[in-house]
Amino acid sequence: MTYNELKTEFLRRVNLLKLTDMAALNHKCAEILGKIVSENVFEIDDISESCKKILREYYELMNKTNALLQKKLDEKIGLQIAAQKADFPVERVTQIAESLTDPTVPPETIQRRARSAIENVANSFHDDYVMENAKFRSKAGIKCYIVRETDGNCCKWCSSLAGRYVYGEEPDEVYHHHDNCTCTTTFENGRERQDVWSKKKWQVTPVLKIPYEPLVLDKNQAENLQNIQLAKYKNSANGLTSTKNNGTIEVPKTLLGYEKAKDAYMEKIKNTEIMKPENREAVEKALKTLIDEGDFCMGIREDVLNTIIDSNDRRFKNQMETESSMGAYNPKIRKKASEILFGVDSSQLKGRDFEKYGFLASKDKRISFEDGEFSDYGKIIIQFDKNKLFDRTTYTIGDSLNRITDESLLFAEKVSAPSVCAVPQDNFTNKTIEASKKFNIGSIKNHIEFCHDAMTEYIELQYHGDLSLDDVEVVYYQGNIDYSLKSKLEEFGIKVINVDDKKGDE
Repeated sequence: MTYNELKTEFLRRVNLLKLTDMAALNHKCAEILGKIVSENVFEIDDISESCKKILREYYELMNKTNALLQKKLDEKIGLQIAAQKADFPVERVTQIAESLTDPTVPPETIQRRARSAIENVANSFHDDYVMENAKFRSKAGIKCYIVRETDGNCCKWCSSLAGRYVYGEEPDEVYHHHDNCTCTTTFENGRERQDVWSKKKWQVTPVLKIPYEPLVLDKNQAENLQNIQLAKYKNSANGLTSTKNNGTIEVPKTLLGYEKAKDAYMEKIKNTEIMKPENREAVEKALKTLIDEGDFCMGIREDVLNTIIDSNDRRFKNQMETESSMGAYNPKIRKKASEILFGVDSSQLKGRDFEKYGFLASKDKRISFEDGEFSDYGKIIIQFDKNKLFDRTTYTIGDSLNRITDESLLFAEKVSAPSVCAVPQDNFTNKTIEASKKFNIGSIKNHIEFCHDAMTEYIELQYHGDLSLDDVEVVYYQGNIDYSLKSKLEEFGIKVINVDDKKGDE
């Protein structure tokens, strides 16, 4: 099958549709596209390039159709704003296209990828269009709202997302829909609103105008309000922020008191051995190199990973939420750890707010499997997308829970600014200093050797904020892995690598 034949067959089936609902049309078109490619994946000429080309053309088609509809709706309410196109997801499309030529997987996996992955990315074009245009209108000074409503019979996850949000303050997940989801997400545009999924319109109930009355504060109230507002921006210069949500700065709740607590900790250790200029320089140089060259990982069991994949939000949860642990289950000590490591008031945190734990790994994952540094937590290594997590990850040298139990002096440091404050002040501090100096001259080659010389288990990472399957880049295993689990991961575009078959540095 040539590319033109593929395109012709797609358009033939689409032209048979009798749908006027834009979102339903998009969903059906995406379904048809995935089905056609899946049925003919082994007959299509140069499947990888054909896949990229058909998805690019479909992206252009959906943006053009959405723009025409948007223009008609705007004209009815007196708006004249040019429609915006969301960026084409080149990297995601390329990854999907290249996965269709993978010689290491069976034919049925290729067909499943062709259908589910292509359908998913094609559906995302419509959602991306909605988010891009809501953002543009908001910046143009039009107050926009995103409203998510349920049918009253939804799951717990959907219920938690239901509500009306000022655009830019809505949670990322408000646009996400699980399989068979019946929720509607609507975009309010002033006098009318339209459903971002079905494009149906409703009149917005007018908001009653209430006479403006200025809020008068005394000096103490004004200072308190100022401190609350400034806390939102405190860490912005150091990278522990996100500029999503139309420029609103978000700091994970576990890090809101971080800078003040760090200053206090550095004052405590200012006269210690590690703060001597030659020692501090050596340690910080070694840590920076280790972090720059390492991967952000987590050890996990197969059954736990399966549970995450099959859940509605596909989120990695901490022991406060699951009431269990693959390591030491002790919520009281974990809360104490959060307070000591980050300076947070744990009583102000909900279960979901607490950090998740992982470790820094070398590029060659065989080293980690051979050393067993993560084996207490499972037989699989999850490698996260470092770029996505870099601004909200901290670290300590060694298992922080053990150090806190031993009452060592300890604080976490940001991976974006490696410093000596991540090194515990205990009987082994000098070992870390010596290991750093050896690493800097090349007599220690990797992070495993560094940890052995420093007399510590591993370099622990703490991930702040939500962590989901969308943040996973690669899954490594050794020996065997459940075939259905492997297939599920690949359907999500996640690489699955057996370190016995390939080098672990892919």
